[in-house]
Amino acid sequence: MSKNDYSYQRKLANYILFILGLAFIGAIILSFIRTGYWYLIWIILLLTGLYFFVRWHAINTEYKCPKCGNVFRISTFIDFISPHFPNKKWLKCPSCGRRSWCPEE
Repeated sequence: MSKNDYSYQRKLANYILFILGLAFIGAIILSFIRTGYWYLIWIILLLTGLYFFVRWHAINTEYKCPKCGNVFRISTFIDFISPHFPNKKWLKCPSCGRRSWCPEE
């Protein structure tokens, strides 16, 4: 799936809006809760949303090694912890084993 594809960009925008909507609804609900542990529920909601967003990105994004040209996908954990800039990540190619800034495919 191309990053310039309109349907990809629309799905990404819808997903981000969904997570923000859940956070907003959660904030409203939590504002009515008077317990001392409401912040834990808020943190759990945010971490759950972040996990699903990173997982969705890892499943739908491929990277190309600039050294050997291999196209590959990465795990959710690697997607979360890898240093990145827009449209590229610092990754180790599974084919050649070299680390480089791999652009999104």
